[in-house]
Amino acid sequence: MAQGDKTQVVLLATPGISDLNHIHTGTCKDLGGVTYVLTDMANGLSVTTVDASLDSLLAGGFAINLHKIGDPGTYTSCGDIPTRVTPAGSAPPPPSGPEMTSVQDTATVLRTVNVTIQGLAFQPATITAQPGEQIRFNVRNLDGVRHSFPFRRPGSSGYDVIVSGGETKLGDAITLSSPGTIQFFCQFHANMVGTLQVGG
Repeated sequence: MAQGDKTQVVLLATPGISDLNHIHTGTCKDLGGVTYVLTDMANGLSVTTVDASLDSLLAGGFAINLHKIGDPGTYTSCGDIPTRVTPAGSAPPPPSGPEMTSVQDTATVLRTVNVTIQGLAFQPATITAQPGEQIRFNVRNLDGVRHSFPFRRPGSSGYDVIVSGGETKLGDAITLSSPGTIQFFCQFHANMVGTLQVGG
C-alpha cells in the first residue's frame, strides 16, 4: 500500500514455514542482492513499511523472497514484483490501497498450500484459490507407498508432484489464470481424488 514516498508491504504465507523475508533486485529466476529487509514472518504474516515509493517498486527489477525457518539458505517462496505498464499517451494511475492489494493477491505473494497424504487420502480434499493467484503445493506423504499430486489445466501440460513414502516435496509455482473446478488425483491409486476450486 502506498504511503507517500514509502510503501507498506504485507506478506501472507502458511504459518510455521518461512521466517526471513527480503525484497531483492532481479527476478526469482535470477535473484540479486537484498534491497530491503522485511519484518520476520510471525504466524504467517509480515508487515513492513519500506523506504521506497510504490511507483519505484513497480518500475520493475524486484522480487520478494522468503526463507525457511532455521535454514535461511533454503527459499520457501518467491514472487516477482510486477512491472506497472502505462499505455502510451496516458498518465500513470495514482497509487492506492486497492491497487496494491490486487498486486499482492495476484503476483507479489506466492502462496504455499500444504497438502498431506495419509491413509490413501488427500488432506484437505478441497483446495480453494483465486483466478490469477500464484501458488505452489508442499506435498507431505505420510503413507508408506509412493503417491502423486497431479492435475491438468485446460490448455496446459499439467502439474505433478510425485512423493515417495515418508517424503515431503515442494512443487513448482504456477499461476491459476482461469476460474473453474479442477480435479486432482493420485496416478497410482485411482480412488484418491480431490478438488481445486479456482474462484467462485
